[in-house]
Amino acid sequence: MTIHLEFTPEQISEIRYQRYNHLVPLVQRRMEALLLKAHNLSPEQIEEIVGVSGNTIREYYELYQQGGIEKLKEINYYKPEGELVRHIVSLEAYFRENPPASIKEAQKEIEEITGVKRRGSKMTKKLYPTDIVKQAQSVLDAWKQISATLTFGDLTSDMLSTDVTQAGPLENQITDLETQLTNLRNQRDDLFLGMWDKLKRVRSGVKANYGDDSSQYEMVGGTRLSERKSPVRKTAAAKA
Repeated sequence: MTIHLEFTPEQISEIRYQRYNHLVPLVQRRMEALLLKAHNLSPEQIEEIVGVSGNTIREYYELYQQGGIEKLKEINYYKPEGELVRHIVSLEAYFRENPPASIKEAQKEIEEITGVKRRGSKMTKKLYPTDIVKQAQSVLDAWKQISATLTFGDLTSDMLSTDVTQAGPLENQITDLETQLTNLRNQRDDLFLGMWDKLKRVRSGVKANYGDDSSQYEMVGGTRLSERKSPVRKTAAAKA
């Protein structure tokens, strides 16, 4: 039985935001399924893109029916999923008010708020404080006030000053590149969604003109009716 869902433009916008910005991969996956559903992709296409079974997709839809987007964001893990999970609600509220300009900026803010450093999909302890450059500049100013010629072994104030000077442009360059990468990914996702819509229209058109058991339908990627497997229904266990 097909589950019919309705979405307002505002809901679609919110689902898209959660798809790319929520901190939990499971929630991102749920949002992706709903986003594809909102764009009228077929169940088979949604299963293929999201990478889960039809039953799991149905569970996502039922969650949405029960409580909308907020229900999709509920996480009920049996085991703790790491240090970041308990901060999810506060982080989401923070990022709503202070949207990060890049992935790098988001990672830095998560680290500052929670003390957990996120690198890729793993959490690691901080290797250095997030305000390292600020601290270095403060120490350098104090060092020069005490004595610019003071050294610590082979360490001089000029050496630290060089590091501080190089840090700013390097960090800015990384941030710019990551911003460009984020923009390119967003462009790619928009392109791919449009591409899927075109593919669906082509297949639907071929199916309407030549039939769903035609070689033409198979040529454009459809599964011919005669080759589809009948669903296996589970029979209820007999009561003892």
